[in-house]
Amino acid sequence: MPFPNTLPQDNPVPSQINTSSAHTDPAWRKAALAIVKRLARKRETFTSADVLERLDNSEVKTRDLRAVGCVMVQARNLGIISNAGLVRRSNKHSRGATTLWRSLLFPSDQQSSEPSSSSLKCAQRLQNQPDRHADTAANKTE
Repeated sequence: MPFPNTLPQDNPVPSQINTSSAHTDPAWRKAALAIVKRLARKRETFTSADVLERLDNSEVKTRDLRAVGCVMVQARNLGIISNAGLVRRSNKHSRGATTLWRSLLFPSDQQSSEPSSSSLKCAQRLQNQPDRHADTAANKTE
């Protein structure tokens, strides 16, 4: 079952993002935003995990990786990216649902109405995973 398409501007920034951002090195935030811009110029869609993977190779570090959420919100507010919905990830940065961001800088002549291959892979993974909630609902009705 796909995740509901909620827009971040419809929801306030979670307090854990604000808290983690407050103690983040400004150099790390600047580097993270630069990576978001670079990804937005090269890819139609990406997630914060893609940003964190590239930050792993940089010299700037932060104690709390949740601060990437504030960087993504900042990029959204700057008109670099927009929310494209939620996807399920399974990597070291996120094991649940994460926001799929759509680039607003990606050249429009390269954008297609067809979903990207990474979006298709995420959708296929969602379809192949058992619906845990369906089993729970079935047990309650029996």
